[in-house]
Amino acid sequence: MNQTIFFRIPTFVAALFLALGLVASASAQSTNSVAIGLLDDAYATIAQGKHDYKGHRVRAMEQIKLAVEGLGGGISGKGKARESQMTSDKQLQAAVGLLQQAVPSLTGKPLKHVNNAIQQLVDALGTK
Repeated sequence: MNQTIFFRIPTFVAALFLALGLVASASAQSTNSVAIGLLDDAYATIAQGKHDYKGHRVRAMEQIKLAVEGLGGGISGKGKARESQMTSDKQLQAAVGLLQQAVPSLTGKPLKHVNNAIQQLVDALGTK
């Protein structure tokens, strides 16, 4: 009887740790999915811009793509329309808001890339 309990307790503890690890992994994947969605939306929003903004818009898009890839995702490729300068400026401002929403759920290189993208967009909006 004591030997049976001796073997059951470690098995139970191991199963508990495994289950907790799977829950933590699923939670991280869910967080990444939300962040990838926000980043992809920001990328599409920026891609619609008509103007170059002295290269800042394209550099921001590159940083966002690197962040998404760092999270294990890919850019969907939506956002092919081109817009007027004023609308383009508003789109870039909206993209900054989307990127800022994603920031709290990011760490490491993806966070660095998103912060770089935000700075590129701020610089882009400062050009005329």
